[in-house]
Order: sequence, then C-alpha cells, then structure tokens
Amino acid sequence: SALHWPDLPPNCFMSVNVEPESVVHPTLWSTLDSLGDLRGIVVEITEHRALASMDQLEPVLDRLRGAGALIAIDDTGAGHAGLQQILTLRPSILKLDKALVEHVDTDRAKAALIEMIGTFANRIDAWLLAEGVETEAEARMLGDLGVPLVQGYYFGRPAAPWTRLDPMADRALRPRTAALSSSGLRGLLDPAPWIRTQ
Repeated sequence: SALHWPDLPPNCFMSVNVEPESVVHPTLWSTLDSLGDLRGIVVEITEHRALASMDQLEPVLDRLRGAGALIAIDDTGAGHAGLQQILTLRPSILKLDKALVEHVDTDRAKAALIEMIGTFANRIDAWLLAEGVETEAEARMLGDLGVPLVQGYYFGRPAAPWTRLDPMADRALRPRTAALSSSGLRGLLDPAPWIRTQ
C-alpha cells in the first residue's frame, strides 16, 4: 500500500488496519515514518482486542495525529470494549460493523441504533462510516439516516488501486447527491438549543 501512497487521488484516504498493541510496534512506525506527512492516512484500530495501556497508547496517538493521520475505530458495535474504547481513543472516524449495516433498510432497530451512533459521532466531531454495504436499498437507507461515508461491494469489488466507483451505484446515487448539493449548507447544520435572557 505504501507504494501507491504518492498516487492517492484527491479527497480520498488510505486506511491501515492495526490491532491496539500494534500501534506502538516499531515496524509500524518505521513504515509510517517513511511516508513523512500522514495526511490522507487513516489508522483503523480494531475493536476485537482490548486496548493496551492508555499511558502507552496516548502519546503514540498524539504523534499520529500530529503527523496528519486520522484515527478510526474499526468494527464499531461488534468489538471488545465498545463505548469505553470509543471514549478513550476519541477517533475521527467510527466505522460501523457490517453486522449493523446488513439489512438496515428493513430492520428498524438497526436503523435507530445507527442514527443514534451518528448523533454521537456528530457531537464528538467524528465521521460515521458504514462498512459492508451490499445493496442499493441499504445505501439509500444509510443516506436517509445521514451516514456521510459508506463502503462495500455495492460500490465496487476489491481491485487494482484507485478503481472507480461501480457505474450502477454511481447512477443510482447521483440524483440524491445532486439534491444534497443543491440544498447548500442547510443540510450540514446541527441545530443548537437557545434561550432568551430577558
């Protein structure tokens, strides 16, 4: 992946999956140091294992952020420590596990949970990304729920680096994207409560 890093298209990012204990491993750091500026790199920490000592992890995460990398929690909703790990890591991206995304278009409980996690993500200034989107109906429901980032076989299969979006998915979602764009900043606003002082 590091070989393709210089050719990363604009407005894209490259993800690197690591276990919590691997974040402090010298091999990872020698690879990342060879890249220099880490803007466009997302370090995805999987939730399948418990965090290493936060005393050991915090300076490493600060160093990654200082070099421009974003921190993501992978498999949110299916991992080891759940909400406590999210609070500890303060990620920039929360990646919803495929199990939460599958059939979200017909499962009202999943839709409600994703909407709630999205509200939380907004409050901590993080992006929500849905993994494992395989159907147009799932993609549309996630859009209706306000999930800003999605990935999955519906958009394209694993292929050579920087493969374009599947044309069918692009055609299906283009009208929605155009509608959101034409609405201006209104769709991005998060209303805040206010009171009169007099």
